[in-house]
Order: sequence, then structure tokens, then C-alpha cells
Amino acid sequence: MRAAHFVGRQTQLEQFEQHLIHVISGQPRVVLLEGFAGIGKTRFLDQVGKLAVEQGFQVSAGRCDETLMQPYMPFAELLPRLEEEEVLDEDDMEVLHAYAERTQRYLRQSVHKEAESDKLRLMGTVVQAVTELALQTPMLVIVDDLQLADQSSLDLFDYLAFALTDQRTVPLLLIGSHRPVPHETPLGRLLSRLRPEEIVRETTLAGLDESDTRVLLRALGVRQPTQ
Repeated sequence: MRAAHFVGRQTQLEQFEQHLIHVISGQPRVVLLEGFAGIGKTRFLDQVGKLAVEQGFQVSAGRCDETLMQPYMPFAELLPRLEEEEVLDEDDMEVLHAYAERTQRYLRQSVHKEAESDKLRLMGTVVQAVTELALQTPMLVIVDDLQLADQSSLDLFDYLAFALTDQRTVPLLLIGSHRPVPHETPLGRLLSRLRPEEIVRETTLAGLDESDTRVLLRALGVRQPTQ
């Protein structure tokens, strides 16, 4: 069976193109993308990433994984980029390297509980570095499947999102996708705190309509799909 090309979602893609244009003008934005499991959030975000690259954005994308609850895993792609661009001084880079070492110890099941002061310094350093990168070139940061995030990763998303609400001149688009979650969960409480912020937008990804579904099936090799 052939791999399917991207089908439908044109209205939502146009909305995200407007978000990218808004960010290019020098203003940050946080977008919360909700959709049920299997609805196509990851595929849609891949397409958004391609649009961002076409418009000159640098893109960092990560995904939370319930089978590997590695601290800060969805942000891991940022570390080599921060080293390459040299946006931090030596002391701050040592903070990031210490973070990398802690995540490796976690994978070897020998990590100790992270001290709150260390955690705050790490999050502040990451936000500073990402801000510096975005000021050089507009940036898109995607965190997929937030409902599966470990607490450290969720805290870093929280810290970055609220930092952007204070720094109104950073050309950075932060997207977090998630399944519907109860209000009383950690992610549910974070979403409730983010929604009133001026720079935050919400989008719900629904299923394909019948016409787009037929196009998708034909792309998959089903020539005459039944009703």
C-alpha cells in the first residue's frame, strides 16, 4: 500500500499560516492543538513544520512518550542547536550539559530527584537560549502529545509559555498538542492557566469529512471505497 500524501485540513493550515505570519512580525504566540488519539495531530504538525521551514523558520520538534518518561525529552533536539549557535556563555552551557548527563542517568535508572533550584536554573537557561535563537531567526517549537509528558517536560513547557507572555517581542511560535484531558490533571490545570493569556490560541482538530476521506483512501490505493 502506498504512503498517503497530506489530505484536507486546509482551514486549519491557513490558521497556522496566519500564526506564522504573526510571529514573523516579531510577536510570540502559543497554540494549543487538541484532538483525539489517531485523529492526525502528529501528521498535521509535520505539515505545519514544513510550512514554517518554507517561510524561513528554524524548527525544533519533539514528542512525549509514555513508554520512555525521560525528563525534558521533547526538548532534546534543542541542545545540539544551542551548542552550534553559541548563544550561551560557558557557565550556562555547563548547566545544559549537566541536564544532558542527568537524562542519561535517568535512562540507566540511577537518577536522583532533581533539586528545585537546579530545575529552575535549567528552565531559565533553556528559555534564555531559545529566546536568543528566535531573535536571530524566527523559531517554531513543537511539543507533541503533551498529555504523555513527564512532570519535568510539562514544567518546561509551562515555563517557556509564560515567559513568552512576558516577552512580547520574541518571534517564536510554541505549539503544544494534546488529547482532551480532565481539568484536574496536571496538563488540564496548565491549560486552564494558559487560556486567558492574550498570546494563546486554541485549535481543535476534527476528523476528515467524507470528501477528504475518499481522497485519502484513493491515495492509499483504494480505488472505489464503499460507503
